Amino acid sequence: MPELPEVETVRRGLERALPGRRIVAVSAPETEPTWLAWQAAWQAALTGRAIHAVRRRAKFLMLDLDDDLALVVHLRMTGALTVNQADEPPARFHRVALRLDNGTELRFGDMRRFGTVEVLDPAGLAARLAALGHEPLDDALDAAAVRAALGRSPRLATKAALLDQRRIAGLGNIYADESLHRAGIHPQTPVGTLTDAEIARLTVAIKEVIAGGVAHNGTTFDAEGFRDAYGNPGGNLAFLRVYHRHGQPCLTCGKDTIAQMRLAGRSTHWCPTCQPERVVSSR
Repeated sequence: MPELPEVETVRRGLERALPGRRIVAVSAPETEPTWLAWQAAWQAALTGRAIHAVRRRAKFLMLDLDDDLALVVHLRMTGALTVNQADEPPARFHRVALRLDNGTELRFGDMRRFGTVEVLDPAGLAARLAALGHEPLDDALDAAAVRAALGRSPRLATKAALLDQRRIAGLGNIYADESLHRAGIHPQTPVGTLTDAEIARLTVAIKEVIAGGVAHNGTTFDAEGFRDAYGNPGGNLAFLRVYHRHGQPCLTCGKDTIAQMRLAGRSTHWCPTCQPERVVSSR
């Protein structure tokens, strides 16, 4: 699933190609009845409008258009936004294309069909983003802000709290596991038991892990995995220390193997030596 580093990587690619371009047509394959149903509405809303900027908030991509409208895209699990030549054959899971005035197309594809594309006015955009928490790389996200965002629940697992977009936005499964490992915190540790030192380590870890993911252009696991706006895979897989590495030796301590379990409905990875489980009294 694309997380903040992957979405930011796409944004940077789109930023090189889209601002100043004008949308001249909207099309969807005849085999896509759901997208065809939207085509007429999108034609009316988008045709002739210029793209002024490409922004990101958490995992949302926003293309600023004329008349304060925004094209808002959430890639969800398998969505992709790419810039292609109009005569280039569409990818396997192509859903909709915006033809631009320079002969290129902005194409949205999605294997699992969970991704969303919306045209929103300022009020609609504000409502869509209203519940999102802190951006991980913002200076405002210091240890005190992380403590406040995670709360002090005596039972809520720290991994589950990190996945809650209302607390810290943009973190997902990959980068939550990597942050917890770097901070030396077991994923099941109740947030109410985290010490000030652990919160401080976690704050630094989140920022380092996210910044690293962005610097390496996101994480791609396989041929069907994440691609940037030009179809290139990300390079962050080589830098993961726990995620997707269950059963392999820990790269940090070299003494244990990476364990795996289901937590908050997600596959979770950690090192039992680097991240010992905390025994919490039931009283």
